[in-house]
Amino acid sequence: MNYIFEHITLRSLKSDQEFDDVFRASMRIPYGSIVARVRLRPRTVKPAVQGVQVIGFAVQVPKKKVRLAVLRNRIKRLVRESLRLLCKENPQMFGNIESVIVQWNATTDAVTAKGFALTDIMPQLQSVLELAHAKQRQFPAHRRRRPDAV
Repeated sequence: MNYIFEHITLRSLKSDQEFDDVFRASMRIPYGSIVARVRLRPRTVKPAVQGVQVIGFAVQVPKKKVRLAVLRNRIKRLVRESLRLLCKENPQMFGNIESVIVQWNATTDAVTAKGFALTDIMPQLQSVLELAHAKQRQFPAHRRRRPDAV
């Protein structure tokens, strides 16, 4: 069951419990420079407020891959902005998504050599979300691992 939302709100994941829930019950989708963990909303759960969807998100850029803090922060800002733009442009992509963790997987050389812009990250993130929808059909609700089923 897909819900049509008039408004999507992004909320950053804060607690260890939220991160554990996403890592325990999510799909891992590698694509290009990023690896995303997408946790789908159970089909039986209806939204708390009609027409509003809250999506938890986090961006992880490891210091081993990108040494300079300036570059790590730039990557995080670009990923957050591309998520925000994708929510506005294509809200149906987020229909059953509950949480997303985006992990950066490219080295510093790849980042600094290109000059790096929003146009480099946004297509990758859009492809990951499209793959999540495609995998959702292969990953039925009764086979999804939920945090309480551990």
